[in-house]
Amino acid sequence: MARKRWNEFSDAQKASIIVGAAAELALAGAAWADLARRPAQQVRGPKAAWALAIAVNFVGPISYFAFGRRRVPMTVTSEPAASATLTGAHSIRSSSDGVAMFSSPAASRARIAMDTTAMTRPPAGS
Repeated sequence: MARKRWNEFSDAQKASIIVGAAAELALAGAAWADLARRPAQQVRGPKAAWALAIAVNFVGPISYFAFGRRRVPMTVTSEPAASATLTGAHSIRSSSDGVAMFSSPAASRARIAMDTTAMTRPPAGS
């Protein structure tokens, strides 16, 4: 069986090859990034072995995510998160129900404008 050259594939075949390769690279990249950030105590087996296994097409990254990571119990606190300043004038703040909200000066001005418009608008049907 002769191998096909790239220019012998149809456009649909080329597109599916590119999409599959991109998915494989994204999955492997995510697995390697997670492995690099995760402490050795949270990985089943040697990290070096998992780094090599992740290179195996689709099977490696999926195996790492399914079997290579130890479950870490989450700790939940009743205290809302404190405000954290990001670069520039953007910030993350905690709302009254404990949900983190992203805000910027422009978003704050827009929110204030909507609130004041709703207060000054006459009720519908008057």
